[in-house]
Amino acid sequence: MELKVYDCFFKAMLKGMVLNDTTSALHFFFTNPVFLKKKQETVMSIISLAYRLSRCFWVVNMISVLAMSFSITYFLYNRFEEMPTRITIENQFEPIENLPYPAITLCTPNQLTQSALEYFNSTLIEGNRTELETYLPLVLGLYEFISLTNQTENLLKSFQDLLEMNRFTISDLLSHVPQNCENFLKRCYLEGKQYNCSDLFKPILTTHGYCCSFNNVYMFNGKMNVKNRNFVNRNVRATGFTKTLLVVIDFQEEDAMNATILYGGATPVMYSDWSEFPSDDELFYHDNYGESFHTLSATYTYCSEEVKSLPLWR
Repeated sequence: MELKVYDCFFKAMLKGMVLNDTTSALHFFFTNPVFLKKKQETVMSIISLAYRLSRCFWVVNMISVLAMSFSITYFLYNRFEEMPTRITIENQFEPIENLPYPAITLCTPNQLTQSALEYFNSTLIEGNRTELETYLPLVLGLYEFISLTNQTENLLKSFQDLLEMNRFTISDLLSHVPQNCENFLKRCYLEGKQYNCSDLFKPILTTHGYCCSFNNVYMFNGKMNVKNRNFVNRNVRATGFTKTLLVVIDFQEEDAMNATILYGGATPVMYSDWSEFPSDDELFYHDNYGESFHTLSATYTYCSEEVKSLPLWR
């Protein structure tokens, strides 16, 4: 029956080509319902074949991925069973987080202020205060070498007698003569937040005189250096220039006594562990009237004997 339909179809097409022109015959061919039906069936069979091939591809692909994932997990688990702890050497220049800040100590170069001279002029009652302006610069002998002569020895003895007569101690002297931290530290920022500098820095006496120390367990209580019982160790929570400790300082040169500014106005900066007293092991000098950036990074790593005894896997 189908063959008969095709035979009639081609006869009709040939008749159209004979009686009419070729264009009308082709139009008759492409618009004939029999041809359109066969064309639709062919397209649908191609789409169905492509759909089946696509499903097969993705099934094979997913099975392969699952097999690879299982293999990787299996081998990693076996490696973990052989050596549960892996030890690697980290880059010492990587950002350090969740570790305690070091103790950062800033020392003012203004260790003898005009305010101190006025303070002692108003508080010293007994003795001769006329040479007080000559006595006070001798306090710098506690921080730097001063050549002793008969004259300086006599001045020191007279100054000591004056202090003892008014019941002043060396600690009292050292707590009132230098520029204090409130006047030395102007702005303090930590991790992008502004703080009151007195909340971050505590006074401390070092070989460089009266200083202000950040994140240090030691502090000066007005009499001596003691351990701060209310000390809170600060950990590094962010890195980068915008998230670090930023301090604006001013040693107030106009308030210094004549020829008493130390280090040419430079500020000594000491770094130490938070549990150690500030020392000159890590000492830098920050020039006045400028900016200084200090980048801290790990210089070496170490581990305990227990970690060293762990088996090695290569």
